[in-house]
Amino acid sequence: WGSLRTHTHTMSSTQPVSLPLLQKLPPSPTSFIIYHSILRKQIKIVRKQLGLTETSAYDKVKESLKDGSFVNSMPFECIWVLVLNAERAWAYGMQLKTEYQTNSQGGSSAMRQHSIRRFTKAAKWANFLKENASKYLDERGTIEIEAYHNWLQGTVELEREKYADAARMFSEANKVYQQLATVGSMETRARYAKRSAEIANLLQYSQYELSRKSGDDSAELAVIQNLLTQGSAAHMLNDKLEQVLEEERTKQAASMETVTFLNREIAVQNERVRVSILKAQSLEKDLQNQKNTDQKLRFYEKLLLAYGDGVRILQEDVRKNASNSGQDYVEQSRLLNTYLNYNYLMSIVKRNELLVQNILRQMSNQTGGSDKQTRTPQEVAHLYDVILQNIEEMQDLPEIDSDSQLSNDLESKQIYNRSFKLYFLAASYEHAGKSREAHALLKHTLSVIGAAKTKAQKNSELLSNLNELEAKAKKDMLQGHAQSYLEANTAQAASSSVIANLDQYQSNDKVPELIAFPPNFEKIPCKPMFFDIAGNNVELPNFKEQGQQKKGWFGIW
Repeated sequence: WGSLRTHTHTMSSTQPVSLPLLQKLPPSPTSFIIYHSILRKQIKIVRKQLGLTETSAYDKVKESLKDGSFVNSMPFECIWVLVLNAERAWAYGMQLKTEYQTNSQGGSSAMRQHSIRRFTKAAKWANFLKENASKYLDERGTIEIEAYHNWLQGTVELEREKYADAARMFSEANKVYQQLATVGSMETRARYAKRSAEIANLLQYSQYELSRKSGDDSAELAVIQNLLTQGSAAHMLNDKLEQVLEEERTKQAASMETVTFLNREIAVQNERVRVSILKAQSLEKDLQNQKNTDQKLRFYEKLLLAYGDGVRILQEDVRKNASNSGQDYVEQSRLLNTYLNYNYLMSIVKRNELLVQNILRQMSNQTGGSDKQTRTPQEVAHLYDVILQNIEEMQDLPEIDSDSQLSNDLESKQIYNRSFKLYFLAASYEHAGKSREAHALLKHTLSVIGAAKTKAQKNSELLSNLNELEAKAKKDMLQGHAQSYLEANTAQAASSSVIANLDQYQSNDKVPELIAFPPNFEKIPCKPMFFDIAGNNVELPNFKEQGQQKKGWFGIW
């Protein structure tokens, strides 16, 4: 785009540059890959404005900031291109951090070191701006660039596990962002408040780590669990918070010896199994405090993973000790395996019940003209079918039948869910236009509901739901009867003309309809098009000669 055009101008102290840094930066999307690409394009645009396209462009920009001259008399662009470089380095570091957190095939250490180097690069750019560009900025720009540097430097110290320095940097940055969140437009205040909340979470974690290292037992695990549920801390602290929780569970596992199941005390000898059980129990407690459906589903995924890990670890331990294990060890391992599988299957059942509620909510809110994917009763019937399969698997677990109360509860749940499955299966047939099959299924549903109500006499919640379902089934049966009657009358009305019913006498006072007008369509055989097409190519014989009469000799005969 042309040669480098450098003009030297001294910046007057009476014309400070305004730099509302956080307002000018693009909003961070959910993907750091996209954010990094956006920043790269913006840097390209600013460099083109400055006429700097060669590799030594940033050196010339830094020299112009040091001696007070600006490339092409553009002080804001000279400062802004370095801010974008710092933000791009941070975004690339966050992209690498997200990748190694989700990477399950190794290489996490190298990616972690690479991300730390990118964070360090971002902090160096911000430090250069604080030392050399602050003198050209107005008062707000000066304090904001210092807060920006403190935030990036705190991120570097947090990754290096220097929590005292990180806490100090985050504290200084948070003070500035809290003040900036009180001025400006509504959108501006929201962006600064969001940044302040993110830094507050990082500061809280740094202080927690400092208290742990100092031997202070007052550091509560609830602080970490609270941070883990907040989206603002998810990217920066996810791996660290999980590591802290794992360490705390390992400490608690040392004091855990047994679990109670089927009115028995089951010994848990393997420490890794203890950690999995404690993790699952902690997730179950946190799950009760969640109100968002998506958040609950994420917790159920973690809960299933915890119980699944416990089953896998126990099976590996049993295989290792199969040759030198006593009868007591085998019995305890079998009961513990039943405990883990029962809770695993029960978690699947509860998750599917949550999915059913979510689908029913979407079905009640969806409209016919919606562009979104419509929900059908068949999806609900399928989920209830999966629930019934899980309950059957629970009933087949060893020693389950030894507890009569648990067996009765499972039977009640089984027939309860079967009644709902039949109801929504009938609704799916009705949705497909098969009224006769839907009517038969609804009739069967009512009989199953009666048996389910007998089983659920002691459970008021199940009994209430069954009463509501029974009312719905009866209502749908009556509606089906009425609909079929109307369809029959409509069909009869269509053929109620006098000419179509000559053998019947109509005793109503209406003017008789002699014929149906307009006439109804009738089925007729299709015209043989094949012969019409072939007729164009048929050569008929010449009958002219055959039609002439032959005369005898001399024309007499």
